[in-house]
Amino acid sequence: GIANNLKIYRLKIIETNINYDTPKINLSKENLCLSCEKNKIELNNTNLNIESILNITLNTNLDNESGLHYAGNIETNQLSLPKLAKLFKQPWPKALNYEAFKNITFAASFNGDAIQTKFDNIRLKINQSTVTGAAELQYNPFRIQQNIKIDKLHLNQYIDLNGFKITLDSMAIVGNLTKRNNYA
Repeated sequence: GIANNLKIYRLKIIETNINYDTPKINLSKENLCLSCEKNKIELNNTNLNIESILNITLNTNLDNESGLHYAGNIETNQLSLPKLAKLFKQPWPKALNYEAFKNITFAASFNGDAIQTKFDNIRLKINQSTVTGAAELQYNPFRIQQNIKIDKLHLNQYIDLNGFKITLDSMAIVGNLTKRNNYA
């Protein structure tokens, strides 16, 4: 008889582009490695671009050999929340300053498993504010633990305060957010 099993021990895809027209999405990979025998996936310099609204570069390793484990880095140098809202046909809130949310950058390293995800070296830049720190998400029960620092926050740049100006400098947020009931 003819065997119908195909075993792929290592598949490496180099220089791949996947395009979709509406909305315009481009997924390009410089290097994608699949190791089927060991239940591992590696994504190196994978770039996702959606309508020039969101541009993400992802480097990650997923390992499912002894339970789900993942680690990597994510970076976006182009994120427009107003354009993202428009893409999903959501109105932009009138109280929020459209211009302040047009060019956001974000970077972080992450690692986790089925129980939790940790984000380290978080760097978020929105307008003139820079947010840095670390956060941990636990899934059951749901809990967020964070240690976040904001260098300066001029609230009047982000929301309409009817001419009032509120400035906060060197702000630190440390704490937990917990959902008391477990998810089923």
